[in-house]
Amino acid sequence: MTKLQLKYFDCFGRAGSIKLLFKLANSDYEDIIVPFQNWDEEKTSLDLPLEQLPVLEIDGFTLCQTKAIERFAAAKAGLIGKCSG
Repeated sequence: MTKLQLKYFDCFGRAGSIKLLFKLANSDYEDIIVPFQNWDEEKTSLDLPLEQLPVLEIDGFTLCQTKAIERFAAAKAGLIGKCSG
């Protein structure tokens, strides 16, 4: 089973749509809350590719950027269309 860890602040923000897509896909994921108050310290210790959140860890592979993570989650939910060409 694929292990998913979503890292984001304790708010809806950019990760809200990702969480909704995981819910539609019935995907289990670990919701890792990053304290906003300590963000300057946390971003250097979290091993973030672009020092930005959200970040999704997929069995040790790090996926960053909101739209990329949304596409991954949408594919898991079966919401990605097929190309006709």
